Order: sequence, then structure tokens, then C-alpha cells
Amino acid sequence: MSDAVPAGSMQGTQIGSASPEHTGVGASAFRQSLIGMNMVIAAGCAYIGAYFLAGQYGRSRSERSGWGLGAMVAILMVEMVLFVIRANKFDRYDKARQRQVDAQFVPVGVHFEQRRLDKLHKAE
Repeated sequence: MSDAVPAGSMQGTQIGSASPEHTGVGASAFRQSLIGMNMVIAAGCAYIGAYFLAGQYGRSRSERSGWGLGAMVAILMVEMVLFVIRANKFDRYDKARQRQVDAQFVPVGVHFEQRRLDKLHKAE
């Protein structure tokens, strides 16, 4: 017996393609949990890095902790900005995809008629 896969069975399984199993609520929750873990790990690494960096300059333990907390807050601010940018990108992608889906099922003349009616209403 051969372990070869028939040619038709691999259709639609490209790398990066969105299969139905990976496009639902589970994928969104998984993506959000990864973003949350990234924020927590980045904050922890910033704290540890600043704590030890301040220790190289002979500071007291409480001052080292203060530098670590300051670095942690700064990294969290950067991560929040990146989170907002990333969320906006996904929202734009979802809206564009929804527009493509909506445009597929609209008869051809409807767009032109709607534009004509919009122009008439603006002229009034």
C-alpha cells in the first residue's frame, strides 16, 4: 500500500488559509489569550531587566524595585498601544471581508441604483 495522498484531498489546506475550524469564536479567544500572555511576559521581563540593570549601578533594593516597576508600567503602556493598533487592524480586515461577502450576493444593478438614489437625496 502506498502512503501517497490523493491530489484532491489536499485542496484548501494551504498554509495561512482560514479553515472553518480556525475562524470561529475559539480562534478569537485563543488569539486574545496569546496577546494577554504576551503583555504579562513582557511586563515581567521589563521588571527583571530594570531591576538587575539598576543593581549594576549600586542602588538599594527598594530603588531597584522602583526602577523595575517603572519599566513595567512603561512596557505595559507600549503594549496597550500595540494592542489597540492590532485590534484596529483585525477590525478593518473583518469589515473588508464582510464587504466582499456582501458584495458577492448583491445583484449588479443594485449598487448603481443605490448610488443614484443617494445622489438624488443629497441634491434635495
